[in-house]
Amino acid sequence: MIQRKQRSSERGRQLLWPICVAVGQVLSGWRAERNYRSLPEVLPSGSLDPANGKTYPGVSIIVPARNEAENLPRLLDSLITQDYPLYEILVVDDASEDATATIALRYKGLGVRLKHSDGPPAGWTGKNAACWLGAGESQHPWLLFVDADTELAPTALRSTIDFALQRNMGAISLFAQQRCQSFWERLLLPFAYQQYFVGVSAQRVHSKQGPALANGQFFLIKQAAYQEAGGHAATARSVIDDVALATRLKKIGVTPLACRGESLVAIRMYTGLRAIIAGFGKNSYVFLRHSPTTGIQTAISTSLAAAVLMLLGDAWRKRSWRIAVLAMLAYVGQVIGMRPWLRRFAVRWPYALLAPFSAAGFLAIALNSMLRGGSLPWKGRRYRFPRVRYRYPTRWFMEMGRAMLFRSPRSIVDDSAFAVSIFPKKPCVTGEEHIPLEGSFILVANHFQRLDLWIGWSAALLIDRIAQKRGDSISIHFITTDRARIGRFTVPGTRWLFERVAAVWGLVLVKPPALAHEHVEGQRYALLRMLRLLKHSGEQSICIGLMPEGDEGNTSGLIEAVPGSGRALYALSTKGLPILPAAVWEVDGHLHAQFGASFYLHIESPSIDAKTIDDYARDAVMLRIAELLPETLRGKYGKGKVTHGALG
Repeated sequence: MIQRKQRSSERGRQLLWPICVAVGQVLSGWRAERNYRSLPEVLPSGSLDPANGKTYPGVSIIVPARNEAENLPRLLDSLITQDYPLYEILVVDDASEDATATIALRYKGLGVRLKHSDGPPAGWTGKNAACWLGAGESQHPWLLFVDADTELAPTALRSTIDFALQRNMGAISLFAQQRCQSFWERLLLPFAYQQYFVGVSAQRVHSKQGPALANGQFFLIKQAAYQEAGGHAATARSVIDDVALATRLKKIGVTPLACRGESLVAIRMYTGLRAIIAGFGKNSYVFLRHSPTTGIQTAISTSLAAAVLMLLGDAWRKRSWRIAVLAMLAYVGQVIGMRPWLRRFAVRWPYALLAPFSAAGFLAIALNSMLRGGSLPWKGRRYRFPRVRYRYPTRWFMEMGRAMLFRSPRSIVDDSAFAVSIFPKKPCVTGEEHIPLEGSFILVANHFQRLDLWIGWSAALLIDRIAQKRGDSISIHFITTDRARIGRFTVPGTRWLFERVAAVWGLVLVKPPALAHEHVEGQRYALLRMLRLLKHSGEQSICIGLMPEGDEGNTSGLIEAVPGSGRALYALSTKGLPILPAAVWEVDGHLHAQFGASFYLHIESPSIDAKTIDDYARDAVMLRIAELLPETLRGKYGKGKVTHGALG
């Protein structure tokens, strides 16, 4: 009996991984298709009727071009035949080494203007510099950025403008139909697009607080919004220029609409394996750093897809019919999931049978990008991005692990001081004179986090400086999320992990609003916990720290504070606790922190409803944090504009 149970348990363990792979293929295929189809589709408009009296705004079409002699004629032929009453075409030659400029000059009599560039300035990528230069030469209220390897249908411009005007949008981009002509394009590109959309939710990217999404191959933006966001100058160093610019637009309250436009725009991105490796290699590492939540979902999905080959081999090696069944289910799910993407790319269906090899090939390209993340070649140039890594030593992890296992308290102050002592580069801290010298107070800061820079490092720097200023007279308690998540899905095991960390460091846990569907009433217990801490603190003062952006803040700029955080801060402020604002950012690998002057939240009329109080307090706090940040990181608070009026 015991032996039978042991064999059954062993079989269960052996089948766990095959089940994960099989389920992963079904879910990934379904999720990618659902996410892509949930994007709005822009369809061709009817023929232009001058008699209908409709007025169209002028559009400046900007084409950044470097060594595009082969592609440029096809694009320009499609641009000069656009069914649109008022537009101009500007080709920005980015120091090309081929006949790009000569070809553009051939179209001079057809309304095409050529602008020469000597190459990007220091700290810029070539495409960002070319787009910014072209925008500076534009003459119309709308800008359309188009890659040189695209081709537009005659109604593409008018159809997109109609779509944007009908929905009162300030920015819109189209995902194009991909033309695949070589074996490697057909093998890798449909799979790459499928995996990208595993982690992209239309609902989130089109919401105010979700991540941004755009396709730089066809990106239409109002000139006024472009300039207010800082344009490509604000994202000068970014290799993923489209997503970076879309993020900037979101920060000023303009949410770009990402749409399907296969019937209007077509593109051949790469011409062979070498170009695919260079193109995706350039983007993969930077994409993961810029959008870790989406990137992690894509990385997990791609790894599971590549594991199908290993699973098939494992079934053969172990002669296990159970693993073989699961491996075939995974393979069939993978093939079925690829079919709609092959149709979109006009690739024959037998390529779906090669899906496991597509996964292995794309995973190899992505891993190569991760390993070479500090040096990325593209268009004859090499872009370098310093990778400053923050790492705890193994011994500390072992000590922390034991403390978590037995729920043994540790000093968050001592651990923070240790963390600061092993920073890879010396931090820079200013404004320490604003830290209150006595009494309890609230610390509010931006959520500054990226790949290789966990939010704990930012918090450690703030905690360490407060502790140095106040010594043993203060106890520090941070409010943090109670789990790690990918989108709306909780990462298994992280609730247990966070609960243990909270027990060790005295943290206050709260459920992320994104998981509570923005129902903030369930977060009251966090506020009650803080009030109890204050009540039972005795003579010792308390610092309550929180990051109003929640767990979705990042290194690209401020986002709105999560719903409910304003009410909590207002409630604490009315208890006589001053609010100490702080900001954290990074310059050349050095972590910077600045403290601002303390303030109180005050509302004269007690009859104002709870939502208005929450909105006012959130904006007031985020503006104080924004004032301490460099201008490029202030997001929608960069010019002091808020959605809600101040009440105090």
